[in-house]
Amino acid sequence: PVGVRINAPYKFDISGAYTDRENTLEILVRSNPAHGKHDEFMPHIPVPPSGIIGEIAVCKYEQE
Repeated sequence: PVGVRINAPYKFDISGAYTDRENTLEILVRSNPAHGKHDEFMPHIPVPPSGIIGEIAVCKYEQE
């Protein structure tokens, strides 16, 4: 594991986690099951999207 995030920015330093050979990147997303449930007080409020929304990129970052 290279890190856990519960809010943005969702960036991780993977420099020590890969080799010069073939590597596999696995991303696990866990959502709270209660996130999508409605109760009697808010039955018409839309449930916002969750999970991986948008692009995923592996980028080289050089710190100055």
